[in-house]
Amino acid sequence: MFIKSYSLLTPAWIYLSVSASLLVLGTYIWQFRNNPGIKYQTYVQYCKSLGLIFFLFFTTKTTLDEQIFWFKMFLLVFSLVPYFWMLFVMNISNQKRSLVLRCQQLFAIIILGLWTVILTDSWHQQLSQQIWTDTAAIRIMFSSFYWMLWVNGYLLYGISFWFALRWITNSAGLRRMQAVWFTFSGGLSILGGILNNIPELVEYSPLLISFVLSALAISWGCYRWHAHSVVTLAEKALVKNIKCTL
Repeated sequence: MFIKSYSLLTPAWIYLSVSASLLVLGTYIWQFRNNPGIKYQTYVQYCKSLGLIFFLFFTTKTTLDEQIFWFKMFLLVFSLVPYFWMLFVMNISNQKRSLVLRCQQLFAIIILGLWTVILTDSWHQQLSQQIWTDTAAIRIMFSSFYWMLWVNGYLLYGISFWFALRWITNSAGLRRMQAVWFTFSGGLSILGGILNNIPELVEYSPLLISFVLSALAISWGCYRWHAHSVVTLAEKALVKNIKCTL
């Protein structure tokens, strides 16, 4: 176990601005929802947006009960981000097999179990008893449950990038360019999370910056390649050529 401190080093208006930006970009991405997997990317941006608001409340509330409540809300929302990202990669890369479906179901059950622990904390106190405050910051002792939560998240990211690498290696041309770009876009968020754990860099808000850059990259990719729909692009090109010959 280790103890981690949380305090609001970045001004609240920046959290609100980033949250609003993610909400707008997620709404923009939603217009491509008919393409495989894109709706899950919208869910990712919405969860990040809500999670930042909950984290802001968590670090600014004055009573311990309020801080605990908003921290639980933060955990609930952010536990969904890696799961939706995995669904995004699996669906958009057309890697739909029985093993993939079982993998989705397994992690859905795990997340449901984690949610159950969080929502019933008022009975067993396994989460809230590990949180306290002092004059400097909010302190959290990371026990077995928190480790399960974070390991599950990073495991989902690992699986997502494994499928993304398969997508890259099994594709060519425009499709490979798409796979590389969207894999790179997801990597930005992971990099921001890693940099955010370096004490010397926390004040520069690497996580917030990475969230915005990742969402912008995803949005641009959806616009540039019509959400990976190579078939749609080919159909449009065919129709255009037919019209030209008439």
